[in-house]
Amino acid sequence: MKHKRIIICIAAFTMALLMLAGCKEKEKEAVAMEGLLRVGFLDGGDRFTDNASGAPQGIESEIADRVAEDTGLSKQFKIYGSLEELYGDLRNGELDVVFARIPETDGNLSEFQVSNTYGSGSLFLVTKRYNYMNDLSLINGGQVGVTVNTEPIADRVQGAESVTFKSYGDSLALSEDVSNGTLNAGIVNEREAVKLLDDERIQVQELFNSPKEFYVAAMQKNSGFTDAVNNAIYSYRAEQIGLDSPEEPSAEEEN
Repeated sequence: MKHKRIIICIAAFTMALLMLAGCKEKEKEAVAMEGLLRVGFLDGGDRFTDNASGAPQGIESEIADRVAEDTGLSKQFKIYGSLEELYGDLRNGELDVVFARIPETDGNLSEFQVSNTYGSGSLFLVTKRYNYMNDLSLINGGQVGVTVNTEPIADRVQGAESVTFKSYGDSLALSEDVSNGTLNAGIVNEREAVKLLDDERIQVQELFNSPKEFYVAAMQKNSGFTDAVNNAIYSYRAEQIGLDSPEEPSAEEEN
């Protein structure tokens, strides 16, 4: 009799899990039935996303438009001021896809479905004003700051083997330590570099033969939009290099 009760309890628990999963699936279907593609953008004020006009403009918005056209859905967008807030809404199921110039090395991406790469950017060296250099070879034995975005590929910078890296949570704290002499230099990405241009105590310059960071879109796990996003990225990139009628990418195609 005791075993029967256990079996009944397990069966009831399993049924509850199935019902919960079914409800979540119905919520996703309801969104699709409403005809909406919910897209999150990070306002970077650059060529990837610029919200100066009150609506996203740039590379990421154009790709999102192609996804909406391919799926027959209307694009519903929301602009975010921080990547953390954007990730939060994606985790909560309030967004279908996010474009935020996310480097493919971002540790948060293990939680999500990831698209093929759609763009790339260089790394930039932050130094004191008028302290010109193309790489790290002139800072032999010095200390160089890196951000969470640049740390994964900083060791590919020319001269990296001759310096010590120090990690920073944001580029503003890094630039402050460069200006006061705590650091010999710092390495930031393009979006972080733009934010530092108004600081007259420092200068920002593109690294010689800079390694590239590559950007991806993020979606919920098992997203039904993955193929549409990848097709949109492929068609956008093909158009940029002058292919009039690009074939759709195969599943084996490399990023």
